[in-house]
Amino acid sequence: CAALAVKAGLPREEGLKAVTLNAARILGVDHRLGSLAEGKDADLVVWDEHPFILNARAQEVYIQGRQVL
Repeated sequence: CAALAVKAGLPREEGLKAVTLNAARILGVDHRLGSLAEGKDADLVVWDEHPFILNARAQEVYIQGRQVL
């Protein structure tokens, strides 16, 4: 849905916030999740293109600090 909103004109940064930081705020867990900051929990995906591009592929994935892809 965020990708469709970006396609319709929402700035990419706001689209990413919609599925990360803003979602964490709505759930009340933004003190732990939703953005990269020291002391927060984070899983990380490195993409070959912007993740809202249909053909984007994950190049690296880290879960709990361990590379799994």
